[in-house]
Amino acid sequence: MDKSGKATLVQTNNHSDIVYGVLFEIDDTDKELNSLDRAEGVNNGGYQVRTDFTVIFEGEQINNIRTYIAPDSSCQEGLPVFDWYLEHLPWLELDSMD
Repeated sequence: MDKSGKATLVQTNNHSDIVYGVLFEIDDTDKELNSLDRAEGVNNGGYQVRTDFTVIFEGEQINNIRTYIAPDSSCQEGLPVFDWYLEHLPWLELDSMD
């Protein structure tokens, strides 16, 4: 890991909380999934894979969504955040980072 701050999902147990994101359909047997895992640092101190999420997409419930969760060490206040990383989070309120 590059010791920079990362975005992640945080469980709140509040069903009215919303997470904005993107859903992609990827074949589990596809090499692209392995490449994505490598890019996200899975098994290398990077993001951890979770497959126990449920989303509502266009009124339909979809279970067992695969997502990546950043380790606690990447979610601490005061860590530097790269500009290119922030560009991928257009909904982020930058004031909340002060």
